[in-house]
Amino acid sequence: MEAGNTKNRFDMEQEIMQAWQVLDDIRMLSAREGTTKEDWDAVIRLYQIRFETLFETFEQLIKDRALL
Repeated sequence: MEAGNTKNRFDMEQEIMQAWQVLDDIRMLSAREGTTKEDWDAVIRLYQIRFETLFETFEQLIKDRALL
């Protein structure tokens, strides 16, 4: 997380909701003909980044004692 970019519990809530989109994205990609390994790899990488960002936010909120 960039210095000075303090997040709050509402930011974390938004990140959690974005992470739940993984189910819709998997369904959409599964229903599409011609899906390649590269398509799946891109989705995997996207959600890896999303979950890493979410966990970084969680760690920052714990550090700041902002989750009460």
